[in-house]
Amino acid sequence: MSRALRVLSAIAIAATIAAGWVLPAQAAGLDAVVVDARLSSDGVLTVKQTITLSSSSGVDTVSEQIPSSMERDGNRYSYDISDITLTADDAPGTATVETGKSTTNVSFSVGDATTFLLTYTVRGSTTTAVDGRTDFTWVVLGGLNIDASEISGSVTVPPGAVNYDCLSGVAGALVTCSTYTAGIHASTSMDFTVNSLPAGQVVQAEVIFPPQIVTVTEKMAPVWTLGRALTPGGAQVGLMALVVVVGGLVLYAAWRKVHKVTYKGEPITVASFSTENGNVLFNTDPEIRPGMVGTLVDSSVDPADIVSTILDLAVRGHLLITELPTPRYATSDWSFTRLKNDEDELKPYELELLDALTTSEVTVSGLSASIATAISKVQDALYQEVLSAGWFSRLPSKRSPMVIMGWIGVALAAAVTAILMAFTTYALVGLGLVAVAIVGLAVSYQAHPVTEKGAAVYAGLGELSNELHTHTGSEIESSERYTEISQILPYAVVLGGWDQWLEAMVAADEDEAADSTDLSWYHAPDDWHMSDFPASLDSLITVVTGRLFTRT
Repeated sequence: MSRALRVLSAIAIAATIAAGWVLPAQAAGLDAVVVDARLSSDGVLTVKQTITLSSSSGVDTVSEQIPSSMERDGNRYSYDISDITLTADDAPGTATVETGKSTTNVSFSVGDATTFLLTYTVRGSTTTAVDGRTDFTWVVLGGLNIDASEISGSVTVPPGAVNYDCLSGVAGALVTCSTYTAGIHASTSMDFTVNSLPAGQVVQAEVIFPPQIVTVTEKMAPVWTLGRALTPGGAQVGLMALVVVVGGLVLYAAWRKVHKVTYKGEPITVASFSTENGNVLFNTDPEIRPGMVGTLVDSSVDPADIVSTILDLAVRGHLLITELPTPRYATSDWSFTRLKNDEDELKPYELELLDALTTSEVTVSGLSASIATAISKVQDALYQEVLSAGWFSRLPSKRSPMVIMGWIGVALAAAVTAILMAFTTYALVGLGLVAVAIVGLAVSYQAHPVTEKGAAVYAGLGELSNELHTHTGSEIESSERYTEISQILPYAVVLGGWDQWLEAMVAADEDEAADSTDLSWYHAPDDWHMSDFPASLDSLITVVTGRLFTRT
């Protein structure tokens, strides 16, 4: 071979290789798709799609996703897809149909054919719009698995349409088709073109009709969302307001009835101030003790009731409270000494408490160990005492049946709300019911089993509380102030006026001498003055309260 021939051969081979690198293979795709969609007056849509591709397209399979359902405006619209047929080059073809929740997938093998006609029928594409008109919306071509170069077609509808639109692109972000015309020269067709349609994108036709032009074939079911369930419409808000107002009035009436028994008779006097020869005296009922009074006030035995009982036992001569000397900055401490007083009978709960305080040499700092195990017995005995006195119809420590009813009401309201939220747009009404039920539960905890006698005593407590706040120590004979004010203090613990009567005790001290033993029931270190009394008693109550209800 000559040298020139060898050079020419090398150049040809190089050119062939270069062409293989430079010229890419033609991408697989459809040459054209022509759509012919026809909507009848009975709302049935027939779609014909003519799909053309070249023999060298390289396409093996074509598939399209036809909508089976669509969510729009908070509703799910379902479609019946039927009569799916396929021809390939005018010969019957075979299409594979797979129906899913939201799409019906139709696919077919290309083989040697170049023209395919896919036909199907749709029921459910005509729906009722918000303004009462009829809306026709359908994806006339969509969800292809490969690109399509040229899309064209027409959508023929019954006469009377008032608006046409053609959209294409990615579902949820559609834009206007490349071109479309409709309603020209009394035509009832909308003609459209789309320059190209990438795989997965859609072409959607929309037409609006006045009512009764086209039969509505929609199969609609609401789609649950929290926003839909809580729709703040006029009916929902109005009904919720009605539930809250009516429920509130009923609960208010129930609260007035159960909070305390209404008593219109003569109050039972618990204790009172009287005047003899110009001097004010404090008189008590030996059957009604401060601890019982405090229990009646809130239907509960709390620390204040126990503290008032301790002070009352001391004032009545059963107990001596001694404030112990303590180093500077140290926590104050006290001791309890039992005294003999056969003239004053003790109630069971008082005896239980006195035994716990004085069984051995006890200081306040040691109360948590000696009395914590006995405090529940004292509480039970005090509850039994007010029950025996006829103030309550049942032990106030027992839960009221209304509480159980309150919890049942909350559960039922929650169940109704769940149903309303799951199946309707009236969940706001359910929330109103829940709010009323919760308030009702709170009211049920206020249902005290107070009898008419208890209510009469309670009315007497109101009068006594008023007197404790209006009388002053200066009204009492100076020689009797220590004694009279001492009797007042246990009641002031549970009914108010505590600070006022502590200051009255201080004012009763008319000398400069130390007052460590001036009170028969409270002793203190040698340098203690009555001016220290408020701080000493406040500290005693604070420390005793903490110790009594500390669990170890």
